[in-house]
Amino acid sequence: MSEIYFIVIGVMLSFPYLCELYLSFLVFFWKSPNLSSVRTVNEEPFVSILVPAYREPPEVLIDTLRSLKDQSYSNYEVLVLINNTPEPDLWIPVKIYCERVGKPFKFLYLKQVDGFKAGVLNEAEKYLNPKTEIIGVVDSDYIVDRNFIKNAIYYFSSSDVGIVQFPQDYRNLTKDLFSQAMYYSYRYFFATVMKYCDLLRATSFMGTVGFIKRSALMDVGSWDGRVLTEDSEIGLRINAKGYKCIYIDQSVGKGLMPLDFKSCKIQRYRWSYGNMQTILKHLKLLLFDRKFPIKKKIAFITQNIVWHNPLLIVIILGYFSLLIPKFGLLSLTIGSLYLFSKTLIFLLIFKKVDNLSFFKAFLSYLFYLSLFVPMSIAPIKALLGIKMSFKRTPKSHNFLLNSTNLEELILGSFIFLLIILSLKKECFYSLLTGLISSVYFLSYIGLQILSILDYIKNLRISQKNRGSGYENWDNIATLEKSTT
Repeated sequence: MSEIYFIVIGVMLSFPYLCELYLSFLVFFWKSPNLSSVRTVNEEPFVSILVPAYREPPEVLIDTLRSLKDQSYSNYEVLVLINNTPEPDLWIPVKIYCERVGKPFKFLYLKQVDGFKAGVLNEAEKYLNPKTEIIGVVDSDYIVDRNFIKNAIYYFSSSDVGIVQFPQDYRNLTKDLFSQAMYYSYRYFFATVMKYCDLLRATSFMGTVGFIKRSALMDVGSWDGRVLTEDSEIGLRINAKGYKCIYIDQSVGKGLMPLDFKSCKIQRYRWSYGNMQTILKHLKLLLFDRKFPIKKKIAFITQNIVWHNPLLIVIILGYFSLLIPKFGLLSLTIGSLYLFSKTLIFLLIFKKVDNLSFFKAFLSYLFYLSLFVPMSIAPIKALLGIKMSFKRTPKSHNFLLNSTNLEELILGSFIFLLIILSLKKECFYSLLTGLISSVYFLSYIGLQILSILDYIKNLRISQKNRGSGYENWDNIATLEKSTT
């Protein structure tokens, strides 16, 4: 087989990544829907806000409920869905708070619910107010704005609107480089992917700070507890039914980022695995259904592979090329086109669209690439049908010892072994494949260095302030007495 065929096959397999690059350029033409163009709502439809909580610290959840208590919108309820949480010290304080405040809260202790978050949302259907027309979902660590509900309801004035989605945002962003890298890596999805999906009329549901019309939910059936990303999966089904779905790039609430690498890996495993489940479940729709517009098909395929990378496949093909050199062209084409597209998206498009400095855009790119293990392994596990359980993302801050993982070191070893073997056998294509693949591992090392620098800086600050600790506590005590 001629070498050109391997290049063509590589380009074809890289087509979704090239599509994402092309679609990302469309973001420059995206405009947020203007409230002045939306018809005035004469009546307030009844809204039910669902707050699922699994083993959440009560102080975190109560902060969320406080932000939902005094909304500028009057016709609503809040269902507090404590589930699979046997520890009384985690749910009793929340129950007491809800009973003390009363309306709009409805406290529900769901002792045992199967199906992860999807199962809880399905169970909530039994307890909704009969008048409920619109359902909102808020994660248990989010603090939302006072106009959170009101801002969304305007867009439901049109009867064909099924989803209104706001961007996820975070309030525990610090000046630490690691924190900045994580924050802007998350922001990339909402600044680029969600915008071009909205342009293509393919906005999906993102699990929190979003609203779904109840009739649309009933039209497509229940949440699927078999899919780990039940939110985007049901968003695809609602789009397939012909509902209009809207993305508003306006921060209306802020949650908590997982502030260490290990916790973020858990989250990325779930996203990568669940998104591949969504593609596999709806493969017939995405490839062969003529009624589903092709622009929506492309949008949903690209948004569901955002948290995937081809690294593991590229490495395997690189080893094959040690025996059959032409396979090196295939691995080299896939690996280089993926990195080329992501480099332009992060360092050119995302930087320009979100008005970031080059340094912040580079930090986000570094963080994105450093999560190469879950983004390359989880999709293959889903393809092979290997079961993966839903794991809650920890919100605690565990430093380097917990964040360093054997998986990165093993995969990194295979990359550098490929480079060494390629040099010995003088296999040029496999050598280039190994060098390109090493970018991921070097990104991971760079991120760990950022963690060390942040740790040293924070350690120095804590040591500097240690001597004034008792004095500070005395000042706080004096201030509290003066204000009581």
